[in-house]
Amino acid sequence: MHLKKWAALLLCLPLLGTLAGCSAQEPGTSALSSPVSSNAAANANVTVVIPSVILEGANVEQTKKKAYSSGVAQVTENDDGSLTYRMTQNVYERMAESTQKDLERLLASFQAGTDFPSIKEAKADEGYHSIVLLADRAAYQSGYDSAALSTVGVSAVLYQVFHGVSSQAVSVTVTLEDAATGERFGAYTYPMDA
Repeated sequence: MHLKKWAALLLCLPLLGTLAGCSAQEPGTSALSSPVSSNAAANANVTVVIPSVILEGANVEQTKKKAYSSGVAQVTENDDGSLTYRMTQNVYERMAESTQKDLERLLASFQAGTDFPSIKEAKADEGYHSIVLLADRAAYQSGYDSAALSTVGVSAVLYQVFHGVSSQAVSVTVTLEDAATGERFGAYTYPMDA
């Protein structure tokens, strides 16, 4: 499982700068200084929380730097391992749009078959709480494409937290379905199975 998590994390590194989930700042947190101007920081009125499960194995300092370079005014490390971002509405909207486009590109990439060749297609519900991956079952089970489950899970969680789901309530179930027979042969719920 650790190898799958690391492979998924490497594939999701570009997303780590846009991690977040709507929430207020928790008690017992420590704020970090921001390179953003004091004027921009004064207008930062949106607070989001990046769930700790997303940050497992990540370089937190790099994640903070990416957040600041994306326009986040303040990053706070929380006692539970999560990060709280404070930003302007414009930055939040830009990051929310980015998480949606990244997830859409990932799901569309399965048809190209480049990163995960055994997976042929992806189908998702409107809120990305349930995603079905249609795969060549034999190729999937004999290959290394299982990292796709974590990659899709992380991407969907990022989408959810930027579109109104609290960091405590995020959940996506990724189901594997045989493309030829329609038989379901696996399921992964993120972050519960992470």
